[in-house]
Amino acid sequence: MNNNLNECPICKGNNSEFFGEVSSVYSTKPYTLVSCLNCSHIYLSNPPDQAELSRIYDETYNYSAHLEISSEKKWRIRKTLAVFEKIVPKNARIIDVGCMYGFFLEELRSLGYNDLLGIEIGSNAVKECRRKGFDVFEGTFEKWIAEGGTGENNKTVCFVLSHVIEHIADVKDYLIRLNKYLKEGDYLILLVPNSRAGTAAIFKKHWGWWQVPVHIHHFSEQSLRRLFEDRGFSILKTVKRGADSLFWLLILSSIFGLKSKKDVISLYQKLAIKISSLVLKYWYFLGDEELITVSKKIKK
Repeated sequence: MNNNLNECPICKGNNSEFFGEVSSVYSTKPYTLVSCLNCSHIYLSNPPDQAELSRIYDETYNYSAHLEISSEKKWRIRKTLAVFEKIVPKNARIIDVGCMYGFFLEELRSLGYNDLLGIEIGSNAVKECRRKGFDVFEGTFEKWIAEGGTGENNKTVCFVLSHVIEHIADVKDYLIRLNKYLKEGDYLILLVPNSRAGTAAIFKKHWGWWQVPVHIHHFSEQSLRRLFEDRGFSILKTVKRGADSLFWLLILSSIFGLKSKKDVISLYQKLAIKISSLVLKYWYFLGDEELITVSKKIKK
């Protein structure tokens, strides 16, 4: 997994420059970010190998903090879906890749979407989704395809990828797999961090959503459009919204050099997270840290 410093993984251009050295709550090791001058994509020039990445996910990548702001998560999702529910028909099959604890699935169900499937690698998250009555496949999207996941010929399909593709090393190959599954007229809803947000320029290396090395790619609106158009998708709508309250806590963690301990959250930390969420969730209306797009597969 060795990227050429001068080759952008999105546009394959050779006009890149050093962007910065960044660490995160997941690793004390600094990682080098490179910025493409052609499509504005930012990416890791020294991404971890699979063994290191697996160790980081196993030892330090923490889902449990999201449970502490579950009401904020659902509130954000309701606001997001209000933008797009008139585009994607209610009888569509919705496949939520990286569904975590089923927050998106819950809100989709409340809106009248009944054909729902989740795909998730976290075993505890899968158990929680199933407890809520959702059909969830435990494993990766690639594993789901390999074990018999097939396209729907008689109905519209919509994939939801919320903060997923920034984790994928070969994101172009990933979209090729999605493209093979989808037919003309099917949809893709994507949520990713916006690397060109105003707060990224302010907080620089302490920006909360660099999250190296688990975030390998850092998209801009320009690089996301280039990625989609090259892969046979037409972007119907793009909006920018502010980050969640955990984003701000990650900034503080970076500034003060705090590191993650998997699934270890004290009562004091839980209280701090919940209080922060009550106030900071309204940044959703003010910020531009999250890019949200709805795309449609087109005939090429």
